[in-house]
Formats: sequence, structure tokens, C-alpha cells
Amino acid sequence: MKLAILHYHFNRGGVTQVVANQLRSLSAVEHNPIRHVTLFYGGRRAGWPKQVETELSGIELNFVTVPALDYENEASGADLTSEITTAFQAAQLRPDNCLLHIHNHSLGKNSQLPKLITDLGNQSYRQLLQIHDFAEDFRPENFKLIRTAWPHESTGDTSWLYPQAPHLHYATLNGRDHRLLSDAGVAPARLHFLPNPVPHFPSLPSRTAARKKLADRFGVASDRRMVLYPVRAIGRKNMGELLLWSAIAADSTYGITLNPLNTTEIPMFRRWQQVIEDLNLPVITGLGEAGGLSFLENLAAADAIITTSVAEGFGMVFLESWLAGCPLIGRDLPEITSDFRKSGIQFNGLAPRIDIPIEWIPNLEDLRSVYRNAANSALQAFGLPELTVAEATNAFDCMLENQCIDFACLDISHQIEIIKRIRERPDAGQELREKNSVLSRAADFDRETCRETIIRNAAQATAYSLEKSGQRLLKIYQQILEAPIQMTEPLSHAGRILDGFIDPSRLQLIRLPS
Repeated sequence: MKLAILHYHFNRGGVTQVVANQLRSLSAVEHNPIRHVTLFYGGRRAGWPKQVETELSGIELNFVTVPALDYENEASGADLTSEITTAFQAAQLRPDNCLLHIHNHSLGKNSQLPKLITDLGNQSYRQLLQIHDFAEDFRPENFKLIRTAWPHESTGDTSWLYPQAPHLHYATLNGRDHRLLSDAGVAPARLHFLPNPVPHFPSLPSRTAARKKLADRFGVASDRRMVLYPVRAIGRKNMGELLLWSAIAADSTYGITLNPLNTTEIPMFRRWQQVIEDLNLPVITGLGEAGGLSFLENLAAADAIITTSVAEGFGMVFLESWLAGCPLIGRDLPEITSDFRKSGIQFNGLAPRIDIPIEWIPNLEDLRSVYRNAANSALQAFGLPELTVAEATNAFDCMLENQCIDFACLDISHQIEIIKRIRERPDAGQELREKNSVLSRAADFDRETCRETIIRNAAQATAYSLEKSGQRLLKIYQQILEAPIQMTEPLSHAGRILDGFIDPSRLQLIRLPS
């Protein structure tokens, strides 16, 4: 069987890494039936790990550039269906000899891609549509692009975005997304839970050498506790909460590895950098940038790993920390970590919220007003009706628990004021530690103290090993190959996907238009 993989690009990013690891996982399976894999992409592949080709046993790998497949602002402007048809013919791919594995078709980065899925489905091509991210998940510009690009018979209807047929199957990274697609009408037999493969973790470099490099490059003393946030500093990573931790547990240095690249993210990042400077917080940005430490060196230098993210697809950090021999502290995302907990992994250093006393908010009505305006701006961007004053007030009040509000529910201005308060008043930090046990126990989480938990969790992570992931993927492929061919139909309740994400209970000001 021939396999064709389609994605916008293979630059540095999560999907690129997933594709590479899925190929490794297929190669790890004994008697793997897939011998030919062709990767179709828009033309950018600066982030593709070149060593993959040498790691694959018995799999021939080819790359084919299809300019119209790239992101909308990078694409050639040519007809995508025509370009893909030509490319398939050149690669000798036909409906009867191949299977298509397509990543993030509904993300809203290319207005032609959703229609291509339907066109290929109606030409009898068998497909696995793997969704890593949703346009409906607070990506209004993406959603607008796909909602208006292919009007179909109605205006704003997205049922065509998720075409249905027995030979078109869907895969999700987590149980939450699986439930969303199921509720929207995707048949159980065509819907699969496909967590990301986790390859064997490489040996870390010398900790002594890594700490020396950290001291030489960034001035962090070798005996000072180092807490690492191994992400790119974009909005949903909730950088303000990292600064909150640094203000409360100032006996440690906190480092974030990568700076944002997206121009829309840079102003917020620079604002946080200014806060770090103004308040003299023990936070370092850009640890993994040019001239800094490599990813593995940063892990070797860390005493603990932290996550403060408010939204994830798979959440690799929830597994990677244990494999790197580090405890994990910070924010829990139960809709993501519940999948890992089912595998026996424990998260004793995480909490789903950081409670801030509402009496610390100078004018709660002002914050309610900020929330209502931002929420309605987001709803309007998605073509949804605005909240009434009463609805907005009720939604906001649902965020309050025991006269406290979660730090992640504040806008940036209020987050900054909370951090200033803690920095300037030691009693404020003590009060937060008393209200949030995860903050009071932060110093208890280090490699030695958590050694048994680290070993146990790392062992449980084998459920996501390459071989098991490859077996899981091949089983899905086989089900698609055995399915009957029918004409595609629209998804029956596509609107439920948007409703599931743009829910007042999930609205967080740091993710909404300001």
C-alpha cells in the first residue's frame, strides 16, 4: 500500500514533528505493509528533521511540492484540486493503490483545502483526516477565511468543512476533541483517538556542563534552582502566570525557551519583557534562541519543568517532563491530562486554577465590562450573537469560586497589577500560597524529591511509544481500506463544534481580542 501525507508545510512546528514521529512509528512495527510514502506540501520544509530518512526501515520517502497547498498568504493562487490531481498522477497514486493521511485540513490556513477533501472523497480516495487544531478554537481570522471561502448553498454554513463518508475517517489527539466531533455527528466507526507518538527520549547531556553553559550565557549560578518552560512565548502559553510564579517563588530562576515569531504575538511578549525588567523578576526569555542552550541542554540544566498554558492540543509537556527526568509543576488542563491519567500518569504538581482574591481587583465591575466587550467581540468575529448584559454577568460570575477568580481569567492589565502587588507586598505572596497549595509546595518538586514519581510516570508513558503508536495507526488505516466507498455528505451538526469551543465558561481574556 502507498501512503500519501498532505500538510501545508514541513517547517518547524508541532505537526511537522508529529508526521516525522508517525513515520518512525510505522517503521518500528514488525511487518509494516507500507513501503512507499509521499509527502505533499506547499514548498516550505526548513524544519524537517533530515535524519528521519536514515531512521526508516524499508520505507521509501519522497517529497512533492504543491505550491497551492501552502498557507493562504504563501500559496501560489493556482487551483489546488488541479495541482494535486497532476501531482498524484506523476506519483502514480490512484484511489485503488493508496491512502491519504491529511493533517489539519479544517484549520483555516488555506481556503481551498476543505473543498479538495470533498473532491478527492468523491473520486473514491480513502482518507484519514487528522485534526490537531480547530479554527473554531479562538482563531476567528482562520474561521472567517474558511466560512466565507466556499459559500456552498448557504452563507456561513460549515457542515461542508467536515465531509462524511464511510471511506473518510477522522483522528483526534485527545478525548475532548473526540467528544466534540462525536457530538457533531461523526459516526463512531469513522472517529479515532490517535495520540501523538512519543519517541525514545535521547540521553541528556551532562548536567554539570549544561549548568556551566547556563551560568556563562545567562548568569544563573550553578546552585540556583532552575525552572524551565520549554515553549514559544505565544499568548495561549499564559506567560503572565509564569511571572506570577517567579514573583511568589523568587528563590528560583524561571526560563522560557523561545521567543514568538508571529508579528501579532510580539507586542504582548515585549510588554511582558518590560514587566520582567521593571519588577526585576527572576525570569529569562530566549533560553533556546541562537547563542543559548539547545533543547536537551535546557532540560539537563532544569530542576523542574513548568507549564502555565491555557490551551493545548496534545500537550507533549505532560509526558516529556518525566522522560527528561524532571518533575512538572504549574497549570493543569483536565480536558487534556485526563487522557494521560487514564494511562496511570500522576500530576501532583499541577492545579487547574490559581485563585486570586476578588478583593484584590480594584473595580470588579470594570473587569466585568472588559470581559463582556472582549467576549462579544470574539462572538461577533465568529458570527455568533452577542451576550446580553445579564448573560455576560452570569458567565463572568461562573468564573468566581470562594470569592476568588482564576489568574488566567484576568486580562493582561489586571495580571500585571496582581504581579506588582505580590512583588511589592510580601504578605500578598503569602496569602496566595495559603490559597493555592500548588504554589506553597513549589520548592518541594525537584529531581531527587520526586524521583519515584518521575520513574513511575516515565514507565507509564510507554503507552505512547513508537511501536504502539505505529500499531494503532496501522489498525486505523486498515479500517479505512476495508470501508465501502460512497459519495460525501456534510456533517449533520457542525455548529456544535463551534459551540463547544466558544462557550462562555471557556472564555479567557488573554485569548480574546483586546
